[in-house]
Amino acid sequence: VILLHGIGPHDANKMEKYAASQRRFAAELLPAHFARASSRWEVDFAFIEWHTPLHTGAGLDALYQQLSDGSQRAFAMRHRLVPMLLDGYMYLSPPFKQLILDEICAQLNAKYYEYCAAHPDFSGKVTLLAHSLGGVAAFDLLAHQHLLDGAFPPLGFPVSNLVLIGSP
Repeated sequence: VILLHGIGPHDANKMEKYAASQRRFAAELLPAHFARASSRWEVDFAFIEWHTPLHTGAGLDALYQQLSDGSQRAFAMRHRLVPMLLDGYMYLSPPFKQLILDEICAQLNAKYYEYCAAHPDFSGKVTLLAHSLGGVAAFDLLAHQHLLDGAFPPLGFPVSNLVLIGSP
């Protein structure tokens, strides 16, 4: 299961703790509900964090700093909300949407290949669990995998399930 977050920055340590708690929860549930198959099944959780590379790599944070003069920085709420709201607005802009999709796809492929390298006998299924804007992006990415026009980056693996939480 690969987790995709919604708008805003997400702390990697917090996300790793969440993934670890989900691993423990799955390890408890499998034997309790699937006793005969639990020795053959394993559920693992990983996450990707696409907000930070977009904001630092594409320069969105630097652009916001240039646009907001010193008088606006006194409004702490605005200063915290704008980076999150920018994600939604940027997804509506074709060039930035492409950056978001490219970043998500690159990280998904990297996580998958990293997992396969660590578990060479892996032959299981991949589920994406996505929240909010991460769900919208995941749906867009998966719904357009059959197109070969280059507008949507290709995933290097099949996704068996897409679970959306808090997504339109």
